[in-house]
Amino acid sequence: MQLTSTKQKLSQSVNVDNVTASDVKFKLERLEAEREEEKARYQGKIAGMEAQLHESQRACEDLENQLHTQRMEFTIVPKSSQI
Repeated sequence: MQLTSTKQKLSQSVNVDNVTASDVKFKLERLEAEREEEKARYQGKIAGMEAQLHESQRACEDLENQLHTQRMEFTIVPKSSQI
């Protein structure tokens, strides 16, 4: 009888361990999925920020070119008017 009781306890313990392992596995899979979703969100944000940065850099380059052109025109016009 004691042997049957010990077998039952071991069986119950194994069942509890299996359930616990299943719970841990499920939670781990859920956390990995959440991590991948969060990674995708941040990658999207980063891509958007990079696009804004490139757009700002292009706008800055355009302004610098315009300013340079205006400076050149300004220096040419006064010399021409002195002639």
